[in-house]
Amino acid sequence: MKKQLLTLLLALICVSGFAQTAVWIEQNSGFVPVSSGVRYVSTVDSNIVWICAYDGSGGGANRQDFSRTTDGGATWTSGTIPVPASYDWSMIHGVSADTAFAVFYDANATTGGGIWRTVDGGATWTQCGVGTMYPTAASFPNVVHFWNNLDGFAMGDPLGGYFEIYTTNDGGDNWTRVPQANIAAHFLVNTELLVTTVLSATTYGSTPKKAVFTVRTTVVLPGKQLPPVLPFQRMALLTSLSTAKPAVSLASILQPV
Repeated sequence: MKKQLLTLLLALICVSGFAQTAVWIEQNSGFVPVSSGVRYVSTVDSNIVWICAYDGSGGGANRQDFSRTTDGGATWTSGTIPVPASYDWSMIHGVSADTAFAVFYDANATTGGGIWRTVDGGATWTQCGVGTMYPTAASFPNVVHFWNNLDGFAMGDPLGGYFEIYTTNDGGDNWTRVPQANIAAHFLVNTELLVTTVLSATTYGSTPKKAVFTVRTTVVLPGKQLPPVLPFQRMALLTSLSTAKPAVSLASILQPV
């Protein structure tokens, strides 16, 4: 009993110490409209962070603005990406202080949305894969992720019977869609999946594992909540398995709720 009380006392001391030393500092996001919220945070390192906005007024307006800090949050610089007014954020992914990728869906479902890239700190943005990535109104881009400045992937909802997943190994200059044959058949029938956002960047030696991916199986029971890392509903949990660079292969599925 004394041992249990001592353990509890030590735990309380640790919690109390953390509460006394933890400090939260309010920062100006740089967003201009009143009642702006932060939809997504992409941290490159302790100094470089990219964020994108949502309308926090309750009016449901689409937003296309972002903000960036390169000094650990001391200052933020905002900007707007030149996409149609009907587009709204899925997410933003920062690769460096200069390079980031913005993912948009079309809230009016008249076009497919798409992915835009900046290589000059957000001063200018260029759409990736014009006419080939998320090309129709049925497309719904969800996520983009880069393991380094060259190797990345993007994923969207199913199009033509299978998920719209693309890979690039040249920093986003060129993208190749993962063929249907490389996606397990039982993965194809699920149009709504609940998945996490964690992507493996494990290394063997100094070479990042990339280019061969598998989807980790996750079961979410009815009535149970997903981990708090999930910023939106449609995302692939892809884990790289090899140092080689063959075609992408999805080995298993995430179980739908």
